[in-house]
Amino acid sequence: MFPNADMPSRILKTRDLLLNWIICLGILGFFIAVFLLLRPLVGPAATLIMVVPPMIVSWFMGLRAGLFFTFLTAAIVFTLIIVTTGMDVGTLMFRNGGAVGLGVMLVVALGVGWLASVSRRHSHDLEQARNTEKELQSYAAFFSLLNDILSASLEAEDMSTMLEVLVNRMGTLFHADSCFVTRWDEENRMAVPTMAFGPL
Repeated sequence: MFPNADMPSRILKTRDLLLNWIICLGILGFFIAVFLLLRPLVGPAATLIMVVPPMIVSWFMGLRAGLFFTFLTAAIVFTLIIVTTGMDVGTLMFRNGGAVGLGVMLVVALGVGWLASVSRRHSHDLEQARNTEKELQSYAAFFSLLNDILSASLEAEDMSTMLEVLVNRMGTLFHADSCFVTRWDEENRMAVPTMAFGPL
C-alpha cells in the first residue's frame, strides 16, 4: 500500500515554504554527496540514485516542485559528470544514456507527484466523510433522545412525573450538569422552581 497521506504534514510540519525548500535542497545535497562517493566505486550506475530526490520532493511538495527538482538534479548531475570526466554534452545525453536517465526521472517525478496528490485528495475525502458521519450520528442521537422525551412525557400519569422525566432527559440531551423547570406564578408575578436535575 502507499504511504499514509498525512506523512507530509508530519515530516514537513511547517507551512513555511522557504524552510520546506531548504529541507528539499538539503536532501538534494545529501544525494549529490552520495552520488560523488559512489560514482568512482560503481561507475555510471551511481546515477540511478539521483532519481530519489525528485521522488521525495514530488511526494512531499507536489508535482510542480518534483518536476523542478528533476531538472535541477539532472542539471547538477550532468554538470558534475561533464566536469569530472571531460565528456561533452552530446555524448553524455545521447551515447551514455543521459536523455534516458532524464526521461526516467521525469516519469518517476510525475508518477510519484500524481500518486501523492491522489493520496492527499483521498485522505481529505475520507476525513470529510468521517466528519459527516459523526455529525449525522450526533443528530440521530439528539432526535432519538428528543423522541424519548416526548414519548415518556406523554406516557406520564401526572404533571409531576412528566416534569421529572422532562428535566432528567433534557439534562442528558444537552449534556448539562443541572437542569430545572420553573412555573410562572401569576399572583406573585415570579418564577417558582418546580423540578430540578443535578446540583443547582
